[in-house]
Amino acid sequence: NWKQSVIFADEIHNAARCIFPLIRDCLEPRVDRSSKKVERDGEVIHFNPKINSFVVATNKVNKLDPAFLSRFQHINLDYYTDDGMATMLFRALEIDDIHFNEDTLRAIASCNRGTARDLTLWSDEIRTYVAIRGKKTVNREDVKAILKARNCYPLGLTSAEVRTLGFLKKGPQQLQSLAAKNLISSAEQKVKDAYLMQRGLIHVEGRREITPEGRAYLNMLEDENYI
Repeated sequence: NWKQSVIFADEIHNAARCIFPLIRDCLEPRVDRSSKKVERDGEVIHFNPKINSFVVATNKVNKLDPAFLSRFQHINLDYYTDDGMATMLFRALEIDDIHFNEDTLRAIASCNRGTARDLTLWSDEIRTYVAIRGKKTVNREDVKAILKARNCYPLGLTSAEVRTLGFLKKGPQQLQSLAAKNLISSAEQKVKDAYLMQRGLIHVEGRREITPEGRAYLNMLEDENYI
């Protein structure tokens, strides 16, 4: 008896090595979409692609075998917008009757870097901050204090990323040179630069260069005493 089923697997890159050939064999591409019998360790799996399927998720596609990846339809998820993150943060804090001056909630929401992973941490930080001070309204100075408590800069930048902007403000840099200044490998520097490029603070044309938006960002940090 065939039964409908969908198997979900998050962080698939961490799965045991024996799992990959099993899934790959189940998902053998066939034009007629016929069922497949797969045997493993004396057990038989009957896989019908019309009623059975796999959904896997990973943020480390480079760790997966191309033959395994070829069996799947790829869906690339977009990052949440700052406004979307602000809406989620507002809903998380709505029950606490905490109010935000104009743009202050969005300023905190943008520090989530487009993902909802740290949403609980930020909402807890805000609750703790206002509770200690007996407040119900968050203003710009409160935002600055909350960000500093999380060792974070506006837009969610880390100290290493702000330092990178500082180096580039002095002039364009080759990848290797910039990595050496930050005392990290070129591979690590590429990872750190990705978010700066996503935010439009730097761009790469042979060398890494700060953009006008990046310069304005650094000036804002100085004007508001973040650095």
